[in-house]
Amino acid sequence: MDCVPDLVVQKIADVRGGLGGTIQHLDDKYILRFLIARDYDTSKAEEMLKNHVQWMAATGYAQAHTWIIEPVVKDAFKFCIGGEDKEGRLVTYLPMGKWAARQMLTAGEAKEVDRALYRMSSCAYAALSQAKIRDKYIPILDLADLSYYTVAHYETAQLIVRMFREQEQNFPETLEAIFLINSPWVFNIIFPLVKPILGRSTLQRLEVYGSSPEKWIPALLNRIEVGKLPSMLLENYADEVKAYCGV
Repeated sequence: MDCVPDLVVQKIADVRGGLGGTIQHLDDKYILRFLIARDYDTSKAEEMLKNHVQWMAATGYAQAHTWIIEPVVKDAFKFCIGGEDKEGRLVTYLPMGKWAARQMLTAGEAKEVDRALYRMSSCAYAALSQAKIRDKYIPILDLADLSYYTVAHYETAQLIVRMFREQEQNFPETLEAIFLINSPWVFNIIFPLVKPILGRSTLQRLEVYGSSPEKWIPALLNRIEVGKLPSMLLENYADEVKAYCGV
């Protein structure tokens, strides 16, 4: 790594020494993210990284992007990977408000829902490894159509909380920014459950917008050229984007 202080290099070495062969396959930049997330506290970074390695093994996450998901569940959790910001970072689009989480969970599809979400996340990180800039990416979470019916369901609320918790615990310092668009009033019900989970770095990068495209479209275009927005977002909001751009 370039321009890393000797003290940080030593802390990375200390983490390697503490965890031994369990992390020999991880490069220094990977380990550094966990150190940053724990304010360079070596013992806390070791614990976080140890738990991460165990979680990766338990979930089979490394191969999750290759999993075949039942069509009905796959269709209930659509997503789009392939956008790019002005500097070459990966941009993803998750229309979470339209996800049929409650319906799938009450239909007894909890295990397949987990597989679908792990596959989604794994696909994003597989794409990140091929991006021009590979350290961080930008997810766009679209909450349009998120309803009280969804967030009032205990299992669905817990699923949402777990999604964010696992992101924070296993992929620290990977978000360049995170956009929440079309935030409805029910967001105020679920966000107090999620906020304590989010690290300081994530909260600083979080931008929340209501249902006015004239607010969130310019915010996105400030970072992303219109032609590089995720294709699913462009399909969903073709008229709004054209109107804003004067096309």
